[in-house]
Amino acid sequence: MPSISLGDHDEIGIIALTSNDAPAAVHTLLTDHGFWRPRGIFGYILIHDRHVHDIPARIEQFLAAAARQGIGVEYHLPRFLPDSGSPAAGERIEELWRDNQAREYRRSLREATRIAPRRGDLETLACDLARRLPGEWTVHVDDFAEPGSQLDFFDALWDNACLTRAWMGFRVPRAVILTGPSRLQLVVIDRPLHHGQILVGALALHGIDHEFFGDDNAPHAIAAPAEAARAAHTVTRRLLPRYHQAAHRLVTNELATALTAGQQALDAWDTVSASLRDDQGRPLDKETYRRRAEQRDAEVWDTFRVFLDHAPALLESAGAAAHQTGGDPQDAWRLRQLRKALHTGQQAVRDWRLEVVRTRVSPEPDPDPELSYARTVADRNAEAWHAMTEWLAHGPALLRLTRPLPPDAPAPPAAQAPRGRPLVRPH
Repeated sequence: MPSISLGDHDEIGIIALTSNDAPAAVHTLLTDHGFWRPRGIFGYILIHDRHVHDIPARIEQFLAAAARQGIGVEYHLPRFLPDSGSPAAGERIEELWRDNQAREYRRSLREATRIAPRRGDLETLACDLARRLPGEWTVHVDDFAEPGSQLDFFDALWDNACLTRAWMGFRVPRAVILTGPSRLQLVVIDRPLHHGQILVGALALHGIDHEFFGDDNAPHAIAAPAEAARAAHTVTRRLLPRYHQAAHRLVTNELATALTAGQQALDAWDTVSASLRDDQGRPLDKETYRRRAEQRDAEVWDTFRVFLDHAPALLESAGAAAHQTGGDPQDAWRLRQLRKALHTGQQAVRDWRLEVVRTRVSPEPDPDPELSYARTVADRNAEAWHAMTEWLAHGPALLRLTRPLPPDAPAPPAAQAPRGRPLVRPH
């Protein structure tokens, strides 16, 4: 049997299994080409989440290096190589993986039974920690008795330090999730190999499209004593300031991207709408005009959702910033308009959710559920249209107040209403 067998796992990616008598050179070859072997996980896994485009080239380099060293490799990789290899090898790899993961699962159950008394200790500690942190925090426990569930949690981690290394290198049987103000989340685990210590780190932000796992600018997790008062002091003094700063940076960047996308949607509407109307401004075809207007509304709503998710904290921060700088009356007016837009948008979301529930629980069967749902979405967007235009008009002021420029940077231009934007929704 070859020393190395490569296969393609649906959920994990490329895995490598080694023979029982594989020499040290085999393991060195794997690690040198980007494979890693977390403790408690059978076999090696190719790290490629951030470099998906170069997987075929990396595999070719790996196979060439193995051939030069005289190390036998069998593989079945139809997704990545023109020469997919041996289907029999793929079946053998899948069988070995399942068998060994089943053994690991049984071992994890035994381990979970052994540490069951300590599980309550971690949960109690986390609850005491949450009570001592600033603001209101809720507590939720996640169990990872099955190894695959630990792997599935990778993308939720926002760390590139000790928490990442512990998650990749050790079995983590359980974690406690703390959810605090502005939906910020912390994760608490026992620190591997360090009795009496815990690791506390940040989790991915809600509603932000970002590659959190392995982020070089992540708020690094910290080690803290397994004692609530001292841990709370350490988290409050060291982790939370970094977390708030990093989260604020990502949120304001996301807000700026959403503002640009929203204005682009309105600019595209300005270009298209002229061709859909006659010289007197009447639609040439009412149905076509309606569908295109609904498309515009949906595109702007997608950007407005970013504002709804993060506006409460940002408006509070902007109000404090405006007060500290003496306050521009125009800025105060813009913030009032944004608060009204937030209230209107939140109400539109509540009304929409109630309507969706009402249609689903109605005793009368709906002949076309998809059409009914599409109508509720269109009605929601229409109800929030004025709020969305207010957000696009005054959002730049919110950014300016919440994302201060460096001292030597030029002052931004005054916020203006988006070009070509109708202040009321056209009918």
